[in-house]
Amino acid sequence: MTHTLHRRGSLEELQKDYLIFATGAIGINREGAGPKLARVLQIMLGHNPVIYGNIFGGNTLTASADHILERMQQGATGVIAVFNNEEAITDILRELKERDFGLCIIVSGLFDHVHECCRDAGLEPHTVNISGGILGKLEKLPSDPILEVNTLCGHGLVSFNLIKKKVEEIRAKRTTAVDAAKTMARNCHCGMFNWERAARILSHLASEERPTS
Repeated sequence: MTHTLHRRGSLEELQKDYLIFATGAIGINREGAGPKLARVLQIMLGHNPVIYGNIFGGNTLTASADHILERMQQGATGVIAVFNNEEAITDILRELKERDFGLCIIVSGLFDHVHECCRDAGLEPHTVNISGGILGKLEKLPSDPILEVNTLCGHGLVSFNLIKKKVEEIRAKRTTAVDAAKTMARNCHCGMFNWERAARILSHLASEERPTS
């Protein structure tokens, strides 16, 4: 799940941003995995995710939990949930190990913290993917806070210009940071956009006097 590798931010912020992605393996057990994935989601729902969803059913800001679960039963290939604490990750991994659905479980977050969660759950990571960062004409990129919001959607559906527009709307008191963040999150059909983090970043940007570009 390399589209979750590029999230940026301070250590303090990244400690509030963990993702779990469950999916079947292509050519092995992806076909017919929907009911199992729905059961995984039900487990994750017991740990208060910030947001969750899948590309076929939408996320919690665009569809009801019942709709998302129904679409998953009908043949979803994966489900993503975002959490703001590592204790939830450990507890979910522990329960998934006990239930042994035979699915691929991917966790994204700070490496040392994720490894600690796996160890506490009695698991050993199979594979580790690392982001190589951004190469090229870095001077053409916007500021780091804009990138922090943009990379919360790994498929790039929250554009730089949308972020800048919402910052200006917050400054002008036409919207709030939370409402702006949730508007952006609706574009991320997978359900991986941590709108809580985004709201904090947007609020900080809106309080600054300097340009956001």
